[in-house]
Amino acid sequence: MYDFYRLACASPVLRVADIPYNVSEIIRCARLAEAEGADLVLFPELSVTGATCGDLFHQPYFLQEAWNGVQRIAAEFKDSAMILIAGVPVLHKNNVYNCAAVIQKNNITLTPAGKADRHFADGTALIVNETETAFASVFAVEDEPNFTFGIEIGDEWKSISAPGLEMIEQGVSVICNPSKGNFIAKQAELKRQTFRNRSELGHVVYLSAASGVQESTTDFVCDGQLLIAEDGILKEHGRYSANSEILYADVDLTALQYQKLKNKPDLSATLYNDQYVMLQHPGKKNNDLKYREIDSHPFLCKNDGECEDIFRIQTAGLAKRLEVTGSVKAVLGLSGGLDSTLAMLVCAETFTMLGRDMHDILTLTLPGFGTTKRTKGNAEKMAEALGAELRTVDIKAACLQHFQDIGHDPADHTVTYENTQARERTQILMDVANRERGLLIGTGDLSEIALGWCTYNADHMSMYSVNPGIPKTLVRQLVEWYANTKAKDELKAILLDVLATPVSPELLPGDADGGIQQKTESILGAYELHDFYLYQFIKYGASPEKILKLALKTFGTAYPEEEIRRTLQLFFRRFFTQQFKRSCMPDGPQTTEISLSPRTSWQMPSDAVASVWLNKLEK
Repeated sequence: MYDFYRLACASPVLRVADIPYNVSEIIRCARLAEAEGADLVLFPELSVTGATCGDLFHQPYFLQEAWNGVQRIAAEFKDSAMILIAGVPVLHKNNVYNCAAVIQKNNITLTPAGKADRHFADGTALIVNETETAFASVFAVEDEPNFTFGIEIGDEWKSISAPGLEMIEQGVSVICNPSKGNFIAKQAELKRQTFRNRSELGHVVYLSAASGVQESTTDFVCDGQLLIAEDGILKEHGRYSANSEILYADVDLTALQYQKLKNKPDLSATLYNDQYVMLQHPGKKNNDLKYREIDSHPFLCKNDGECEDIFRIQTAGLAKRLEVTGSVKAVLGLSGGLDSTLAMLVCAETFTMLGRDMHDILTLTLPGFGTTKRTKGNAEKMAEALGAELRTVDIKAACLQHFQDIGHDPADHTVTYENTQARERTQILMDVANRERGLLIGTGDLSEIALGWCTYNADHMSMYSVNPGIPKTLVRQLVEWYANTKAKDELKAILLDVLATPVSPELLPGDADGGIQQKTESILGAYELHDFYLYQFIKYGASPEKILKLALKTFGTAYPEEEIRRTLQLFFRRFFTQQFKRSCMPDGPQTTEISLSPRTSWQMPSDAVASVWLNKLEK
């Protein structure tokens, strides 16, 4: 189950008061949307007549012709399950109301501007094509608890007590806003900001369709603004077009429901109530995702300012912890790899900000059985370039002694061989930090935390961690950003070489040429895939089938399908089995939307089983 639905908003070429022409244009645009697989298409306010008809709205003949036009649209789509929403004036009990007609399979439901009970308290129904249809404001699609929508007509969105806000509280997933358009400057931007903010805060999709310039008349110019905002992400079509325009988006209603439940768990109690009118299912789910933009690297910063902001979060958090603990020094294991490099840059920037001596950053290189000259050399040069103190403690002799103590054969390069080195390093770093009245800085990143790619009570542990909110893809971007914007030539060259070095824990002996043999991404799969999986799973609660489909669409030309499937299976397997490491992870700042802190963001039993997720990925 993917729950992607194709929603569309259209601004057809309209002629003021020319109902037959307008109806034909609505039908033509709706057919185009239907051919593109749209499940719902929204047209502008009063689009059947044109929104600027003035006193013509008081002409009974004109109103009857408008209603005939709505019936013509319904008859045209009598065999289609697509939901079509068009604006129409309606004469009811000697009053004219600005309504939206919700049309599906020859059935018409009317929703007036404002709350339904404000205008139709008596519950009067209209008989349309032998189907009794009541006035309503909110709708649901049968068999689809995620597909609920409400209608907020015209400028009602400006009100403090806007119907859309009430609908958000009721748990709708889509709010449709048929609009006349923006007649004054700056209103278009206000609408953008309002819909973007409401969609993000309420975890809803906001659609808005406005009349275009061809409807402009007398004192008004319509702009044809088309907007689709999904959970704060905005799509917009260009304004002031002389042609009919349609804007599409493939929206993820399951992800929105997940966000609602995560942020306001009691919403499920009000998801359905007597105010909802049930519509038939549109008859399809769109899984080609033609109109959905999928960010292949969702954690990456869009500009240098975002990189700077994340870096400031890291440095501010470290500065506070140094102050509170009264630590004289920052102690850091510097391996020459990406994670410890970023942690080193954060330490350096923090000490510069605090006006403290850079020599009070105590770095240690701890060469073991797999350490290469390249990484050790880069660590040494980096410490020197930044003015930090550097010490070297070779751990090989201590590890061999430990192997002898526990009866382990050094030729056996299984997990004990690897973890002995990791724990020996952490013991040294902890004890040196104690001796120097220092704070041991953890370097592990979010990707490693998600996969449990760390040794329990070794590199898994520190006194304060600066990278726990930063996945590997973002670590790489931040180091590159620092190299290009802040580093002097000598340091920049070192950082660029770190970026070019394969990611490795360096716990196994190198190859015949002394190079890195143990390459993490050859074992786990590409970090860009794992970061993509992590984001979709934690941010949107995506199912394994959905994540696989999104990954195939996004990375299908870069990786074979079998590799994408393998790494996704490995992701779920490790994510579940390694929760025990996350349950006792050190303090560290959240820097992106995703955090796995057991204290603030992610609580999961360590004994949870992944079979429900893994079973869906078996061929």
